[in-house]
Amino acid sequence: ADGLHFIAIHQYRPGSPTYLDSFLNPFWTFLTNLLPLWIAPNMVTTFGGLHCGLAYGVLWYYAPDFDVSPPDWVVALCAYCTMAYY
Repeated sequence: ADGLHFIAIHQYRPGSPTYLDSFLNPFWTFLTNLLPLWIAPNMVTTFGGLHCGLAYGVLWYYAPDFDVSPPDWVVALCAYCTMAYY
């Protein structure tokens, strides 16, 4: 019961931005400004997650046990999907 008191008074404190955040913020801002305002933030997150699912599915199809190297285009697709997710 004593722990409930700490939940009630908890205040979120974000961490400090990293150098990579400072470097990529202009790029992220540019991409964010391209999105229409009617798209819900959850839809953007879902769309990013679909990229992860696509990369996983294609990679699994071409190298299910990782005993063979996938085609170069699959590696390029996975790289694109990873960047699209972030």
